[in-house]
Amino acid sequence: MTAHRDFKRLVRARARATGLSYTAARRLLLSERSALMARVPFRRVQKAEYGFAVNIPESWAEREPDPSNSQYEVARFVAHDKAHRTCLVFRRPAEGVTAASAAERARDRLEALGFGRFEVSEGNLGDQAAVRLDFDRASGHGLWSVREYFVATGGLMYCLGLGSSDAEADAETLDALATGFEILAG
Repeated sequence: MTAHRDFKRLVRARARATGLSYTAARRLLLSERSALMARVPFRRVQKAEYGFAVNIPESWAEREPDPSNSQYEVARFVAHDKAHRTCLVFRRPAEGVTAASAAERARDRLEALGFGRFEVSEGNLGDQAAVRLDFDRASGHGLWSVREYFVATGGLMYCLGLGSSDAEADAETLDALATGFEILAG
């Protein structure tokens, strides 16, 4: 029920911003999602035990979560190519933490690791309104750019982390990854 309520909120916000009717704004959001998903072949990966599903480009490989990165990392997908693209999913108890405060905590930890140029904004993770945190750091592959989406729902905090060393060229794929994320009804 929450996902539908959040999607309806996104539709209403789009209708207000564009002057479209609710129906036209809904149709526009759904068509944008479909268009993004049609450009790159994706496969659906459902992790029912963790309460989510994500659509991953078919060419990406699934790897074991890396507990040295975070004890809350529950899924890891990578594309071994020039852009070194990654998709990580984190899930932890929300314990009264909001998406905004989780993004701020993440920023503090990441800043200590040498990341910079932080930007916090509103975003969407699938049908859910989310807090988006963008940041980057120089690496051996150039500039490593990351965007993380935070959503608190049902007593849990989900974070989708998307990284690329060619974020500009990968923007559409990263958008599709965020758009295709689904928190499963529990």
